[in-house]
Amino acid sequence: MKKRLWAVLLTICLVAALLPTTALAAGSYADTNGHWAESSIERWSAYGIIQGSNGQFDPNGQLTCAQLATILAKLLKLPAAKDAGFTDNTADTWYYDAINRCAAAGILKGNLNGTVTPNAPITRERAMVMLGRALGIEPIENPDLTQFTDGAQVASYARGMLAALIRAGIVGGVTADQLAPQNNITRAATVTILDRAIGTYADKADETVNANGKGIVLVVADDVTVTGEVNKLLVPANDIEVTVKGSKNIDDITVSGDNSKVILDNASADNVTLDGEKSAVETKNGAKIDNVIMSENASGATVDVGSGTTVGNVENHAEDATVTGSGTVKKVESDKDITVKTKDTDVKNIGDEKITVTDKSGAVISYTSTQSGNTLTVCVGR
Repeated sequence: MKKRLWAVLLTICLVAALLPTTALAAGSYADTNGHWAESSIERWSAYGIIQGSNGQFDPNGQLTCAQLATILAKLLKLPAAKDAGFTDNTADTWYYDAINRCAAAGILKGNLNGTVTPNAPITRERAMVMLGRALGIEPIENPDLTQFTDGAQVASYARGMLAALIRAGIVGGVTADQLAPQNNITRAATVTILDRAIGTYADKADETVNANGKGIVLVVADDVTVTGEVNKLLVPANDIEVTVKGSKNIDDITVSGDNSKVILDNASADNVTLDGEKSAVETKNGAKIDNVIMSENASGATVDVGSGTTVGNVENHAEDATVTGSGTVKKVESDKDITVKTKDTDVKNIGDEKITVTDKSGAVISYTSTQSGNTLTVCVGR
């Protein structure tokens, strides 16, 4: 019993330096002055995402899987989740909740033997994969890491993600030609990756933030308005609404929070992904979206196209999805039953089973992917 108590106390001491339990102002650390990661440490300490203890930050100290899971759960405001089933993540540990939240979000997969090794130092490649998943970075399908002398040491599961992070300028090697994928990641390196990846972080409700076109715009608070130049917008938290005003040619918007919504107001985006239950996107005041994807996780998702706005294509894999509004939706492709209430929209069945399409008048049409030349048009001339 005493050994168990000492183990718990030791674990608490190890993690204390990462958790925001000590209210230290940015720039107050005795061991970060002049450090190469000083500005990044100050920024994320100010947000309360990562802080030091007793006046120290220990920038060159190692990070554990449990500590990184705690950082990411706080950063993204991930919702509570059920037990993920890892045999070494028990309910009496301080990290139990954070690991379950990250597992439910698809950030943390664990080991092949059903463990997650929460207290072991985490390697650079494993940490980068977790960070990439948390920030919605898509792995490269055919990665080439031959520019690094140790590129072959990167595990197969991590190669695509590391290549994507390198291409995006978020991650570099420990030297010009070395990745050191099996080395343990430091606290300073972790914060630096966050800093490079996230250009704008909106964590206060009812605020307006001006994006500068650099990095991801990450919104985790309700009633936020985003102006300026947006390249990528990520909305991972539940029950929030975000309005993007005036930003043109946004590369990607992802709404993974449940019951969360993005409104494009006189803005345009190449791709919008709805990945949260009952997530939504709305367009108004001349807004335009090239493609909307509703994933299988987005049951009850809605695309609301306002008057004078246009959506080129909607690809739906969600149950109970709806495409509505008085604007223009050129095409809907779906492998699930769907309600389409827009005018002159071609609907295509892209699945193997019969689907039903319900239009605004309540008419229900059932058809397979081989009927009507693969498409039908709903709400003609409304």
